[in-house]
Amino acid sequence: MSIYWLVNDDNKGPLALVKVTENTAVVIAGSNLALKGFEGGTPNSLISESWYFDLLTDKPYHGIVGEWIDELGPAEDSALRLKKLREKEAKQKTANAKRARALNLSEAELAEIQELLIKDVSQNHIADKYRVSKSFIHRLEASKHRNVPKVRGSDSEALEATDIAALQGANIARVGVSHE
Repeated sequence: MSIYWLVNDDNKGPLALVKVTENTAVVIAGSNLALKGFEGGTPNSLISESWYFDLLTDKPYHGIVGEWIDELGPAEDSALRLKKLREKEAKQKTANAKRARALNLSEAELAEIQELLIKDVSQNHIADKYRVSKSFIHRLEASKHRNVPKVRGSDSEALEATDIAALQGANIARVGVSHE
């Protein structure tokens, strides 16, 4: 007969779901660190002052077992969890550096990026070249298309799309540009 225990930590919440069969404890969901709390298949609350153990059931098909497996995820050891945490922190550090770099781009660099986008250079290539995120380049290009001003001629008639493109390409400032 198997008994299912939920190992909790006062500071971190649920740690693991442990199955005990014939004096042998096995983590079936959560952290393998929870095995330290079992001696001979019996919970030992003296291992950690913040740990406590909840007896869930002795029936493997009970719904509560499945719910805790879903919530805690697959069993993993603390070294793997630490590795995943460090990878996540490294990705966040890289993202923060790219975000800071994007905020500090000069007007000349932004103009170069715009020129490269006009020449249909890959957004990935541009992001790598200027050490910014790909999403920054994508937003920059999207804003270029979204904020196209409506240009009116001197006689208040709308110009054709080819005229607007020619004006934007030549960077000619026109009187009467509106963002309607």
